[in-house]
Amino acid sequence: MTLSAPLKGKLITKPNEKIQFRLENVPKDLRLFYAYNGDKFSQEINRVYQGKTCSFEIPFPRETNSVLYIVASQNVILTFRANVKQ
Repeated sequence: MTLSAPLKGKLITKPNEKIQFRLENVPKDLRLFYAYNGDKFSQEINRVYQGKTCSFEIPFPRETNSVLYIVASQNVILTFRANVKQ
């Protein structure tokens, strides 16, 4: 599995914007989830495949900075700092 976009661990976003991701070589049977720092529960990620590339969007429903975790098989596979654009 390889991250195609975004390539930096710090995301600049606005509240209620969607953050777009692209991953290469993700098995279709692997379930992916996301959660922000402080969330009680994770949410499953719905993906769209084009060849070996899968794309997905994650909403940023917060008004303050947070940390975004992407999880597969109960392990954090990606971590991003999401900062609110002022």
